[in-house]
Amino acid sequence: MPALEALPVTVQITVQVDGHTLTFEETGKATGARYHGTEPPRNFSNSVLELNVQGTVDTCIARATKHALAFVANAYPTA
Repeated sequence: MPALEALPVTVQITVQVDGHTLTFEETGKATGARYHGTEPPRNFSNSVLELNVQGTVDTCIARATKHALAFVANAYPTA
């Protein structure tokens, strides 16, 4: 059985508007066993490192996007 690994994940979203460059960064950690695309045992299907990296990246993108949208809504309000 593969060993349990942990990988740091960092997502940065850059917004350039009105001559300003804003960077929104989110970090996370993905853990699991690395199966290199092979089928894991059924008991360990939720602890696959590659799948957990994808999920962590997705979560970090959603958080960074939420923060970027909130900032832009406050910086450029509409009536």
